[in-house]
Amino acid sequence: MSQNPTPSSRFRMIKKLVTEGQNNAKILKVEDTINGGVYCEKHPLCIDVTSGAFKREIDIMSQLQGHPNMLRLVHYEVIDDPDILVHAGKIVTEWCQGTLHDLIKQSAATNTAISEPLLWHCLSSLAEAVRYLQYGPAPNGMRAPGWNMYFHRDLCPSNVFLASEQGEPFPRIVVGDFGCSTSLALEESKARTLVKDPDADPPFITSAQNPDFAPPEAPRFNDRSDIYQIGVVMYCLMMMECEPPSGNLIPRLHENFEYTKDMRDLVSACLAWRPEDRISAQQLVAEVELGAGAFTYLS
Repeated sequence: MSQNPTPSSRFRMIKKLVTEGQNNAKILKVEDTINGGVYCEKHPLCIDVTSGAFKREIDIMSQLQGHPNMLRLVHYEVIDDPDILVHAGKIVTEWCQGTLHDLIKQSAATNTAISEPLLWHCLSSLAEAVRYLQYGPAPNGMRAPGWNMYFHRDLCPSNVFLASEQGEPFPRIVVGDFGCSTSLALEESKARTLVKDPDADPPFITSAQNPDFAPPEAPRFNDRSDIYQIGVVMYCLMMMECEPPSGNLIPRLHENFEYTKDMRDLVSACLAWRPEDRISAQQLVAEVELGAGAFTYLS
């Protein structure tokens, strides 16, 4: 992964994907003029640079590199110079072929239910991603020594990407867009700052969380909040809806007999209204392994 400074001319624009939006100045499809690779280039809003939010996003992505379900960071630049009034930057990541949002739209347009094997693959990948956010690279169910627990806070179909894998039946499921993310250490630091000085202005999150996928406890969050968002993403995949209705999703989920009871029960365990009633990340990984294995055997 290259870091600032690197000549900006290294990446040549192929196509502009998104002009200025809610959380980004622009998003481009680019080509690396050195190795010919195709990547995605995201430019932040000025406020995200000046507030430190963009640097926080880069720091979090850097810490999460190496996991197959985390978006691969290729290069970044940050220019925050008040003397010359320049507040800009870029994040260059691996190129993905689409998102779960695209998959839902395609399924709804053709009225074709997403296959249950693919749903198990999605659920397994999201569970592994959140487990890694919380526990790091520790295989024994304990948090890795020195690992800083992370919270994504904005898991939704448009932030979960599909990366094609040659020879594999399903694409690699990749979690991206960490603009709303934070860490336990950062939140504890902010709390200590406010205790010492209630009028202080500690670092804050400027990117807007998608309200349709926010957990009931929002804007507060804990280690079960990302689990709830996994449940909502899975609900949308199962119901072929890009956005969920408001309120309790569990009753409507169980009216969908397209999928096995094991799948519906596990997604329901993610959607419990109270955080303390939701399944944990570690439990979810274990239950998905059992459920996916049983489904494969029965199939």
